[in-house]
Amino acid sequence: MKKIFFSCILISVILFTYGQKSGYNYEQFGIMIGTINYSGDVTPNYSNPTNIIKEMRPTLGVGYYKGLSPFYIIGTEISHGILYANEANHRNVTRPFEFTSHIIQFNIINEIIARRFGKYYYTTKWAPYGKLGLGFGMVNPTLHKPEILNENVFERKDQMYFFVNYFIGGGIKLRIRYNYSLSIEGVFHFTNQDFLDGYLDKRVNSFNDTYGGIRLILSRYNFGKNLNVK
Repeated sequence: MKKIFFSCILISVILFTYGQKSGYNYEQFGIMIGTINYSGDVTPNYSNPTNIIKEMRPTLGVGYYKGLSPFYIIGTEISHGILYANEANHRNVTRPFEFTSHIIQFNIINEIIARRFGKYYYTTKWAPYGKLGLGFGMVNPTLHKPEILNENVFERKDQMYFFVNYFIGGGIKLRIRYNYSLSIEGVFHFTNQDFLDGYLDKRVNSFNDTYGGIRLILSRYNFGKNLNVK
């Protein structure tokens, strides 16, 4: 996965260089709404799709982007969401573990678009794209029944934490008006941490807490004046 991630970074640098030489650029502002799901020790698998729906929570955010070529966008996104998981949804246990946490993120994003889209290309009504980036986040897990944790096995981590994440995803852009588009995307985040759920299992070092979801982003473009659309 890391090889794919850094290969995409290299492609992004090439597209960024192309965009600077061509003088192609514009601003983009986005409002996002979507879903978010946690995955880690509490959720050993999502083999039952209904569990995803049961533990799905909302996320909201805003973004600022710069289009630097017909194929490449760079930007920043700030979002807030809720992480939730209940062990009882995934396996039979006498005393299931359950937690909830706010999650705030600030991420730098790169989008690689498969078709010419954006400035000058108004007649391109849709375009698939890939998305990747990195940033940092904050969580404050709340344990619903902390007394069930055996202190000899588990270490409580129900505090406020900052963490670094990197992510990858993709979606499709739909041009809905000259200055507006709607993006439908799925994104998956890696943290290399094991405290998003509020505890550590002293017997293992899994560092497997991840999260992801599906989002809609309504974007408004600022292209400038006197454009020849294609």
